[in-house]
Amino acid sequence: MVQKSPTRIVILGGGFGGVMALQRLHRHLHGRNNVEVTLVDRENHFLFTPLLHEVATGSIMPENIVEPLRSIAHCRTIRFLEAAVEHIDCDKKIVSTSHGEQSFDIALVALGAETNDYGTLGVTKYCFTLKSLSAAVKLKNHIIECLESASRETDPAERKRFLTFVIVGGGATGVELAAELSEFVHGSIQRFYSGHHSVEDVRIIVLQKGGELLLPFSPASRTSSLEALRKKGVEVRFGEGASAVDERVVHCSSGVIIDTATPIWVAGVRPSAIDITGDVPRDQSGRIMVGETLQLVNYSSIFAIGDIASCLGDGGKPLPQLAQVASRQGPWVADNIIRILNKKELKPFRYQSAGNLVSVGRWMAIAELPWITFRGPFAWWLWRTIYLTKLLTWSKRIQVGLDWFLGLFQARDISKWE
Repeated sequence: MVQKSPTRIVILGGGFGGVMALQRLHRHLHGRNNVEVTLVDRENHFLFTPLLHEVATGSIMPENIVEPLRSIAHCRTIRFLEAAVEHIDCDKKIVSTSHGEQSFDIALVALGAETNDYGTLGVTKYCFTLKSLSAAVKLKNHIIECLESASRETDPAERKRFLTFVIVGGGATGVELAAELSEFVHGSIQRFYSGHHSVEDVRIIVLQKGGELLLPFSPASRTSSLEALRKKGVEVRFGEGASAVDERVVHCSSGVIIDTATPIWVAGVRPSAIDITGDVPRDQSGRIMVGETLQLVNYSSIFAIGDIASCLGDGGKPLPQLAQVASRQGPWVADNIIRILNKKELKPFRYQSAGNLVSVGRWMAIAELPWITFRGPFAWWLWRTIYLTKLLTWSKRIQVGLDWFLGLFQARDISKWE
């Protein structure tokens, strides 16, 4: 009797969607000999991206928001391959990676998104971003270097350049980063550099091409976030984008030039670039179009979720590129894969937002839940509580919680990391 080969399931991407799918599959398939699950990612860890801005501003230690992927994929049914995904052949059902080819019977594409510079000159070369742990650590190191350089500088204009920070993008990441950066820089100057330079030399500028911050939020919440930033000394410029960036300045779309040593780009994302062979329609932004079961339009054995997928919501618009969406889609696809294995009918994905949360510095956040909207210290406590629950393991929850608790009584960490 010929033994049937196991069903090969390949998950491409170890972000929120891929990891949540893997955990659900592990729960249902653990110990089965007729299934093989392979998780492929270029990094060997899961990264909790919503807290990167706190790593960059000294609130959280870098190692506390990562989880080794091998600790998640640790049974005989599941294996992990640390490799970059280079090409997907949908017809031949083969994934080419930097460490060889992977054949599959069922594939889940969850490769996320990357920074979108919209073709702006100099962004790639000169701007700091916030899409990876190394980028957050690099930004933190640079901020500290700017404080050190300013403490030695005798030229007032050059000192102000070191202490001018320009954030391009007024979405949730830009707002949260601006608030935390203000507290980090002002607090560090007052405590560690008070004899060298004044907080009056600090400028934190947010450039927002549109007319308001936080577009997914209500007008009242947008106004509250703007007021909170201004209280922290953050300058917000509406209707102002960056037309070019070089080593010493940001060129604004209005023609204004801002001298700065720290241009930070958080103005948007685009789906991760991946070479795909096959009849794979994409939307205008380049996201892979999927049906209501999250399968590719022309390939029932391939699913796509998260930032790389274009899944239409109830209003006929693609769902937003948020961790909340990917976290819901991952387990849903896993359940549908199990239905395929059990020869059952697949269920369509339905998304309903659980609400929006944004932190605007210590003791201030905005919470817009389906049944209530509120802001202030309780919203800030809720924001932190929910984020703690979203970390994968109790050890990381305790570590981040301890970082936050100690941060209430002591200065932010100003040590540089390699």
